[in-house]
This record gives sequence, structure tokens and C-alpha cells, in this order.
Amino acid sequence: MDFFNLFCLSWLDLLFFLAIGGVIYMKKRSNKAKRAKNGDFKGKKILITGGTSGIGKALAEKFSKLGANVIITGRDDKKLQEVSKTIDKCEGYVLDMENPEEVEKWCENNTKNLGTLDAVIHNAGLSMRDLFMNTEIKLGQRLLNVDFLSIFAMIQGLMGNMRTDEQGSVICGIGSLAGVSGAGVRSMYSAIKGANDAFFKCLACEIRDKNIHSMIVHPGYIQTNVSQNALVGDGQKSFGKTDSNIKNGLPVEDCVNQIIDSIVLRKTEVWVCKGFGMKILMFISKIFPSFLDYGLYKNLNQQLSALKKAS
Repeated sequence: MDFFNLFCLSWLDLLFFLAIGGVIYMKKRSNKAKRAKNGDFKGKKILITGGTSGIGKALAEKFSKLGANVIITGRDDKKLQEVSKTIDKCEGYVLDMENPEEVEKWCENNTKNLGTLDAVIHNAGLSMRDLFMNTEIKLGQRLLNVDFLSIFAMIQGLMGNMRTDEQGSVICGIGSLAGVSGAGVRSMYSAIKGANDAFFKCLACEIRDKNIHSMIVHPGYIQTNVSQNALVGDGQKSFGKTDSNIKNGLPVEDCVNQIIDSIVLRKTEVWVCKGFGMKILMFISKIFPSFLDYGLYKNLNQQLSALKKAS
């Protein structure tokens, strides 16, 4: 007698119980995060890459309100200075993450200026919106440089700046749920974000003895300009529109609160998205990969429709 006959269960019953278990688990995690909201960062020094817009800018603003001394980087000097002036205790550095070798030099030249860091949040990134057959290697190289190689170079270059006393420090990567499950019209982006996920988990075990915590946060759809800036084709043009998935996504302020809570709680991997539906689907897909395959296929049609209707 097999397991299902023994307990009079079907696959649908099992999926139902897994869904209920997922809801309870996510609810407990949510309640725990709420207890951690608005931690004390007075006097802490936080470095955020890509801090002139979107999640990076919102993180800088929030950390400043919590008492931290904030350092942001960006490639547009004018915009960097404008944002720095609007945030209390904020310092800006020009840095283009598309060139890993330049990132290495930047770290060498600014080690003393940066001093001891309590947290580094690797937020700078590029996305894409195009089908696999339309994607050129040139686009992939740009994504690889910004979303992985420059992060790798910066972590190596600033390792000596990380706090290693009893308080310790945090290295946080901003990944994507696309890197966990994959996503249509984001093949290269998903692959590179998947590499990020593995890298930060490998890093965690290698630097744990130094009292430096490595973690990665995977946002889903967040209300930012990510789709407007997403690359298409050969990587020389941007999509230039905001699709409905982003418009209806999680407000960036809520995303930032969850990221900061996760840093306070020293979590290892965090999924940030609107509601529990996506998290439950991700949870189930880990157990039933074929369920994920079907979900991605259905989602591709929705993605293509959203891109066509984007404004």
C-alpha cells in the first residue's frame, strides 16, 4: 500500500496542505519581521551602490532617518550630487559598475576614505525585457559586468573595510525572484541573478568566521523604474516603458522596510513581493519542478501581454 492510499490522499490534497503550511510559515516570518522594523542604526556606516533611484535611493533615505551615515554610488555625477543633498548625512561617489576593473581601482583608491563599514548593500543593477532569440551576447556581457562581476570585485576590494568586532557587519546582495525561478523575457538576467544567489550563499560560509554576515534579498515586482531602464536586443537600447506587473507591484517603501528588517535579523535569503501568493507558488515549485515549468509558461504569455500594453 502506497503513501497516498494509506492516508486516503491525492496530489491535490497534498498541494492544499502544502499551501496552508506555506501561508502559516510566511505569516510567522512576516510577524517576526514586523518586530524588527526600524532598527537602531545610529552612527552606523552603510554603503549602497546604485543609490540615486529606485530601491537604492529609498534605502539611503530610510537608513538616514534611522540615524545611519550613508554612502551612495552612482554613475551620473549630477544626479548623485542632487540626491546626496536631499538626504541627511549622505555622501556620494561616482562609480560605473559596468567596468569590473574600474571597480577594483575605485576600491583601492577609496579604502581609507570609506573607513569601517557596518553594511554594504549591492543594489546597482541592470535588467532586460526581450525574448531569448532576440538577445545578443553584447547585452549579456553588460548584465554580467554590472550584476555579478563588479559585485564580486567590490566585495573583494572592500573586505578589509568590513567591521569584524562583536557587532559584526553585513554584505547584502539585491537579487531577484527571477534568479530563483527563472522568468520569461529575462533569460540572461535570470541566469546572472541565479549566479548571484549561489555566490552570496558560498560567500556566507567563507566569511562567517570573520563575523561578517552574507545575505541575499530577492525582490519580485516592485514599483520602480526597472522596466523603463531594462535593456533589449543588443543592449544598446532600453525598453523605456513601465509594464503593468511593475505598476501593480509592491511599493518601494514596503520593499525597503523588509530589506532593513532582514539585515537586522541577519537572515540569509529573503523573498520580497506583494502578498503571499507568489511566495506560496515559489515554495510549492521547489517541491514540484514540473509545476514551476507550467507556471513559467503561463507567466510568459502574461509577460508578453504586459509588455505590449506597457506605457
